Amino acid sequence: MQRSSCALRTTVRRHYCPPGSSAANEHKCAAGHYGTYAGTLDGFQDASCEGECDAGHFCVEGSTSAQGRTATESTDQLCEAGFYCVAGSINAQGHTATVSTDQLCEAGYFCPAGSVERQGQTTSESDPKPCAVAGCV
Repeated sequence: MQRSSCALRTTVRRHYCPPGSSAANEHKCAAGHYGTYAGTLDGFQDASCEGECDAGHFCVEGSTSAQGRTATESTDQLCEAGFYCVAGSINAQGHTATVSTDQLCEAGYFCPAGSVERQGQTTSESDPKPCAVAGCV
């Protein structure tokens, strides 16, 4: 009898194998998390898979990169302009598994796509972006 790939503790990209799984593609990584590689020695054993999505990005269920790429979406998934996304965000408005409200940019500041903080900072630009400088309308 051939053992399933989960019994061998391997996974396919964007999936995890909790105890009792019957197939390597039975459970997708949870929204806000990702799984980049397959065939790991121990496999991912819970829905957090490899880790949380990067700040400034969001990950839907089954993401294959910390920047939110999936099997069908090959571009990075940036937080929407006007919002900011912390690590583990599940949509472009910055919701997380525990925060279900939009994460709006702070009044008086501009948040470009991919912002990681309320005042518009990004992973490549650490300075706040006040409207007086950014030209908010």
